[in-house]
Amino acid sequence: MSFSGRAVAVRKVVVNSGGKTPGIDNKILNEPAEYYEAITELKTIVEKPKEYKAKPVRRVYIPKPGRKELRPLGIPTITDRIVQAVYYMAIDPIVEQQSDINSFGFRKERSTLDAINYFRNYMDKQWSPS
Repeated sequence: MSFSGRAVAVRKVVVNSGGKTPGIDNKILNEPAEYYEAITELKTIVEKPKEYKAKPVRRVYIPKPGRKELRPLGIPTITDRIVQAVYYMAIDPIVEQQSDINSFGFRKERSTLDAINYFRNYMDKQWSPS
């Protein structure tokens, strides 16, 4: 992957609201020099993916909305989040291109409202089953 692609992945993770939440290694990126170091480290990871092993996630318990119960949340290390972002950037266009055009669940740029509008338009046709 190109330098600019790796830089975008680092930026996505660092700018994200969870970018300042450390993983099990207590590492976060604050300075441009640290960003550049992460980009160069990412190059070695992407070039030799079999040599990279993800670290364990940090387990945190957060409250469920409106209840006293807690639910578990796993926080990966910053490096693992950046690696996930790189692979997502590579795989997402392929998945979007091969997905069903009428699929609306868990897809980027699709919403419940889009599904309702599609269904309403389908039912308004002359040959609809209604």
